[in-house]
Amino acid sequence: MAPSSRARHPPPKQGTYTYQGKEVTLTTTHQDDGKTVTRIVRLVMDDTNQTLAGTVTEDGVRKGIIYTRKK
Repeated sequence: MAPSSRARHPPPKQGTYTYQGKEVTLTTTHQDDGKTVTRIVRLVMDDTNQTLAGTVTEDGVRKGIIYTRKK
C-alpha cells in the first residue's frame, strides 16, 4: 500500500500567558514522540497596544514573530 499523500500536521498547540506591563510570557506544551515539550516565548507589546512581537528558534533558525490584534 502506498503512503498517504496528505501531510501529517501536529495538533494545535495550547498555551497560557502572563503579562506585566508591556511584556508577555507565553508558555506552550505539546507531545513530541511521547515526550512533553514545553516552550516559553517572551513578547513585547508596542506603544499602541496593537501588536505583540518577539523571536523564536525553530530547527536552529531564529525567526521573528508578530501577533496583531483583531479590530
